[in-house]
Amino acid sequence: MAKIFIIQEGTPYFTAAAMQVPKLKSLIDKFPDDYDKYAAYLYHMTSPTSTYFDYGPEKEEKILDDFAPELKGKKLHKLIPECMAELHSFKAAEMRLLESTLIACDKIGQYLESVDFSEADEHGRLIHSPTQVMNSLGRIGTLVEGLAKVREQVKKGLQSQEEYYGDRELNMFDQVKETNE
Repeated sequence: MAKIFIIQEGTPYFTAAAMQVPKLKSLIDKFPDDYDKYAAYLYHMTSPTSTYFDYGPEKEEKILDDFAPELKGKKLHKLIPECMAELHSFKAAEMRLLESTLIACDKIGQYLESVDFSEADEHGRLIHSPTQVMNSLGRIGTLVEGLAKVREQVKKGLQSQEEYYGDRELNMFDQVKETNE
């Protein structure tokens, strides 16, 4: 896979290979003066190596705050979700599974945060059973262990897909370390 992003001084940019991806080329052509902020946004929204990868529902807002504050509160151009979908299609099945797992874990966390043991229905019965919630909490450790295993499998899967005859070709999200040699 060609390398679509490069990281320079902590900021993601498109490489020349991005011009080979139709939706990214359209974005670059449409916004010749501003496509760098979109590169940062797309990288951090889609990359498993992004420092924002594990952010929950506030992920998009935080990325916009840090890389494109002028876009915050505005509707993003329709090319952005199209570019995200195209980048998503390049991901390995393991990566898509990990992302789905993280979304499910986030929803479980939101549910647990919303539980109110004083909330009752019209007959006075508790809406949330303390016993069921406690049983669910008892399974969190297993969930965390499972998530760690999925992460490790994703890492192995991405590495195995990128190895050619003992050499590792960079994937589209790899970060290049700058050297002053």
